Amino acid sequence: MMIDVLVLKNPVLVKHLRSRLRPQHLIPLVLMVVAICACITWASMAADDPRGGLMGLITFQGLLLFLVGSSAVAAAVSNARESGMLDFHRISPQRPLALSLGFLLGAPVREFILFACTLPFALVLAAEADHTLLLWLAATVDLLLLSPLYYSIAILAGLALPKRTSSTTLTLMLIIFLHMGWMVQAVGCLTIIPLTAALATDAASSVPLHTTILGFPAPALLVCLLHQLPILVFLLVAITRKMRHELAYPLTKLDAISFYFVMALLLLSDAPAGLAMIGPSHGGESPELGGIALSYGLALLGCLFAALVTPDAGAFARGVRHARKLGFSHPSNWEERAANPATVAVFAAIFLVAGIAASSLLPGPHAQSMRIMTGAFVGACAVLFCGLAKQSFDLVFGKNSNSYFLLLLFGCWALPLIIALSLSVVSSGDDALVTVIMALSPIAGIGLAIAGDSAYSSVVSFAAVTASAVLAIAFAAFAARTVRRATEAASSVG
Repeated sequence: MMIDVLVLKNPVLVKHLRSRLRPQHLIPLVLMVVAICACITWASMAADDPRGGLMGLITFQGLLLFLVGSSAVAAAVSNARESGMLDFHRISPQRPLALSLGFLLGAPVREFILFACTLPFALVLAAEADHTLLLWLAATVDLLLLSPLYYSIAILAGLALPKRTSSTTLTLMLIIFLHMGWMVQAVGCLTIIPLTAALATDAASSVPLHTTILGFPAPALLVCLLHQLPILVFLLVAITRKMRHELAYPLTKLDAISFYFVMALLLLSDAPAGLAMIGPSHGGESPELGGIALSYGLALLGCLFAALVTPDAGAFARGVRHARKLGFSHPSNWEERAANPATVAVFAAIFLVAGIAASSLLPGPHAQSMRIMTGAFVGACAVLFCGLAKQSFDLVFGKNSNSYFLLLLFGCWALPLIIALSLSVVSSGDDALVTVIMALSPIAGIGLAIAGDSAYSSVVSFAAVTASAVLAIAFAAFAARTVRRATEAASSVG
């Protein structure tokens, strides 16, 4: 019954099947794809290089599914939103999950058909190459599982951004940037690169890239799935919430905390892998590299999630008045329209625990472990500052808050880097002074605190910790005062 409602009788899915599988549009594309695949297969067989031909064919498959398919999904969602059809679907009896699956499976259906046309040629090349048939099957499975992940990102972009070109451009840029950052395991496992790296090398004599969990070898497909499936689940949750209502938050505060915790576990499991290097093995393991990847990843995600769960002034006031009607002085800390300090504090706590765990998990002397914990502390303070500043400015400046918030981030995070770089250019400068000034910004301070091995590394760490802690404490006090005043103002109006 559930499959019948969500898939078989899904009007959004049926609409896309009818519009995107018209023979006059599909057949010419099928012929073009078959011709391209036939040329790749013939050339690789003639050159006695079936493995190289298979890599080229997988690249072509990735272009079809990832770039062309994601563009189709983003365009479909944006068109439905701009034309008003999405609002019509929202008031229909259809479940939000059915709407999400309709766009997720229906909009890229033409690309799935074209992908299916490439499979016979890929199978021939995989059978001709040594040690690659099972690896090719794993890469094909990963292609099919990565596609919904990218399509989910495209749907969210289409629901959040006002223009079709904006959502398409953002989605494609994100996919490209992920593949450019493949050397970090946490990023590389969100691409097809670990499986293609296993295909490109002799699996019997080398270790594929990004195939470790907590430093222990594991099948490449398993490692990739452990990264991709949890993210896909949370993206589907966010899409379903946005399908339900235009103004709904993508994630509740508890959803965001759960997602952040899962991402912390994934980044922690990736930390021993360090940085993948091009070569016969994936070497490059280093406690510093693992700690840096963990800290920067959690800092970026913490700031992003803090922004996603921060209510603006109007939503906060409505939440306070609703709580008053129910007999409470203020809404629960985990209610969607409640202020974010409690949620941001949980993010920081998870960050610190992950840093402590990484310092114990990663090999190295005691001083190295202390540097990893120091970097995690700087990052946790940066997440606190960013989240609390965002909430404070939303309550104080209202609609103009984003401009002032970006100005604050520029002054606190970007300006020290600009001053340090200017100082190093215009004069011979003192390397210690330049490094200390750079450490005042967590953008550089996290890495400098973890990787610092110079004679003045203690001074650099002290500067990074002090600057981040002072900003976090200052805005904790500022946020408490602004939340209290906004609560009083909303209560008096109510």
